Amino acid sequence: MTAELNALVAKSDAARRCLDAVTHGVFIDPAGGRDALGDVRLHPEQIALLAYLSTRLESSILIDVGFGMGSSITIALAARRAAGLPTTHFALDPYGLPFGAGGIVEAYLQREFKQSYLRIRKRSEIGLGQLYEILGPESVGMVFIDGNHRFDNVLTDFFLSDLLCKPGGVILLDDACYPAIETVVSFIAANRPDYEVWRDVAPSTALLRKTDVPAPPWDWFRPFAVSQRTDWNAGGAQGDATRAGEGVGPPNRA
Repeated sequence: MTAELNALVAKSDAARRCLDAVTHGVFIDPAGGRDALGDVRLHPEQIALLAYLSTRLESSILIDVGFGMGSSITIALAARRAAGLPTTHFALDPYGLPFGAGGIVEAYLQREFKQSYLRIRKRSEIGLGQLYEILGPESVGMVFIDGNHRFDNVLTDFFLSDLLCKPGGVILLDDACYPAIETVVSFIAANRPDYEVWRDVAPSTALLRKTDVPAPPWDWFRPFAVSQRTDWNAGGAQGDATRAGEGVGPPNRA
């Protein structure tokens, strides 16, 4: 994936700007405008993963839950354009970051990818439901979830993204090393046999691939690991989660 990213950067100015931003912590637009990423900064390996996945989808529709500093959106749009693939990329975020951070990145995206990029300034639990009504079920190839990081919000984002995601499509969870998101991943691994689950496929990233396996029946429930850490305290791939029921789910769990 790294070699493929380097090849993309060599031919795509947008990809180069994105990789420079996550490497050095500042996005610089063509006019010299600067947007400091601060703590809202993806890892270069995450950028490589997103570039790789975004060109291997069976749908031209992508969704980001949370705009952040726009890095995941920029690299996906750059990779798909370089591959000659049509794209509609929605970003759901009504808030933005304090002090206007991300504004230069978003203005760049609106100029550079104006036919492909749309910001929806609504909460994800509202916007995802509305997109489902407009686009229909199993219409989206990739969803990157990096919005509100509370357990209930992330689980809701996954549930609604699942309704939109095509079989063969992927849902990625950022910050998967933190207890709330780690616990959502554990729930999915134990209770959604229709998903293949990879923890730490890139730093702090969980990848969920939707399969052709039917979703479980209405009365399905399996115990799942719950992190014993609190708040915004990172752990390893699976932290110190309680192992109640771990391994009870289907054998294809990562």
